[in-house]
Amino acid sequence: MYKIEKDSESNYSKLVKTTAISNISENESRINVVGVVLHKLAIRRCKSNLSASKSRQAVLGFTLRDSATDWVNVSYWGTFSNANHVSSQFSIGDCIVIFNAKAKFKEENSYESRFMVQTTSNYHLHLSERGGSIRHYNFPDNSYAAFLKSSLVCPAAYHTPIYQLIQMVHSRTRRTCERNFNWQSYDNTSVFTFFAVVSEVKSPKTLIMARKRKASDETTESDQQKASTSSNTLLKDPSETVHDVLQLCEVLLLDDTCSCLPLVLWNEEWIHVALTAFVPSTTVLSIVNCPVRYDHYRKGVVASPNSQTLIVISPDCEESNRLSQYAKHRDQRVNLTRGHQNQCFTNESTDDRFSQPLPVAYKTAQPEIYEVPLTNIHNIITIRELKEGKVVAGYACIFALITKLDLDCSNLRYLVTLQCSNCQTSLRSCDPPADFDMPAPGKQIIPSQKYLYAMCNTISCPLSGQRFSWLDKKHVNVDYGTIVHLSDHTGTYYRCLLAGTPMEKLIGHKIEDFLHLSIEERARLKWEICLRRFKVYFWTEQISYNNPTPLIVIIGLEKPNAFEVLQSLKTQ
Repeated sequence: MYKIEKDSESNYSKLVKTTAISNISENESRINVVGVVLHKLAIRRCKSNLSASKSRQAVLGFTLRDSATDWVNVSYWGTFSNANHVSSQFSIGDCIVIFNAKAKFKEENSYESRFMVQTTSNYHLHLSERGGSIRHYNFPDNSYAAFLKSSLVCPAAYHTPIYQLIQMVHSRTRRTCERNFNWQSYDNTSVFTFFAVVSEVKSPKTLIMARKRKASDETTESDQQKASTSSNTLLKDPSETVHDVLQLCEVLLLDDTCSCLPLVLWNEEWIHVALTAFVPSTTVLSIVNCPVRYDHYRKGVVASPNSQTLIVISPDCEESNRLSQYAKHRDQRVNLTRGHQNQCFTNESTDDRFSQPLPVAYKTAQPEIYEVPLTNIHNIITIRELKEGKVVAGYACIFALITKLDLDCSNLRYLVTLQCSNCQTSLRSCDPPADFDMPAPGKQIIPSQKYLYAMCNTISCPLSGQRFSWLDKKHVNVDYGTIVHLSDHTGTYYRCLLAGTPMEKLIGHKIEDFLHLSIEERARLKWEICLRRFKVYFWTEQISYNNPTPLIVIIGLEKPNAFEVLQSLKTQ
């Protein structure tokens, strides 16, 4: 509870009693609350039937916080010019005090619960230009204001590493491509909470969006205020086509598991904060309830905050400090590498601005890719043409050597794909059961299989948390899948997927037999394949700015005809 001194210009007394967010109740008719602006929405227009003129109205929404565990949503109602004036008086991170607010109890499926930030309070505060007001306020203790701005709204344990959320999004995207996918039960929203460091803030862009409006889309202010307990609809002009001017700003994020995740900001308030407060390789963000999706244009995963997303800048926690130190050391290493670029081998054609980790789901490409007969593929290219983008998306073949195939690696997880037979998501390697080494009648203990166990991490899956052997066909789908390097006389390509039947035919062993081979046998098999020329049939996507090195999927390998190889060299 605070005692606020007001200016002499106001109609309020010198000392004003304020209420803590945790003590808000409907019994109070006029509530005064002081706190830090945690989140702010764009102004929404509506139409008023409360006056004879039926003037245009608007609503401004924001979130106020007065302690580490308490924050509440606030709506300010008034004319558009008045709401716009009030909105211009404060920004995200400012300390303000609101006067004469009215508390309303939050209801399930209400507008606030569906379209505004999730809060710890059971109430929603309403202000109007007739009686309510908003003023700036300076806390007596500046350190307390900084504490409110940097305190987490979600515990650090509930934050997901970027690499893991990328794998989950790719897994969902891949399931939509399956032939028997149930679209009626599909939810295209994937909401995550994660830590990230700002890598780069790009210049904002202005977009003009044209859309048609229907008369049925118009609502009144009274209807919209009622929608606070049901739903909310924006005002639509009666004209057929309306042009909206929108701003877009892209912020590149990273952590210790992923070097780039684009964060697309549409909220002008957050765009302003990004341009003024985000420092590359320094600012750490705690992003809560943020939708993450696969972007087909960028060929990667993108985070797109909405009205329910909260962003805490430079959170005060151990994980934030660790990520900040990681980003600083990483930035120093990048600068050092660029300084010695002339002395080291670098792949100059690779743009690392969208270098997300290779999704595990890509190690099992869509089955339709393998259905094309190899005899129908006649387009012969070189590695150089592939790197320069002279190849359109589709099928082609190349005469190349396999220069990297790690069959003798100590971790077999890099050579296979493991999927849960129930939810089809990727399995994580784990330790064997505690009774693995315990003898029992009829039990056969094979030491080489001690590390061949995996676990499903999907919370909604019935098999979640259970340990299964890779050879358990009832619960685990295991298949070949690894990344190889292909080289010819023009260069080397590093993102080549060899999986499934093509890899099985190349190695000559079924996956169950391959897992029982010793490391010496796998090494001997490796050198029987490496540095031998093959006619490689593959499928690839079109190269683009955001996808400079697209993944190529090998669908077949054959021993080349010497005449074909000679002819391909003559034509280049």
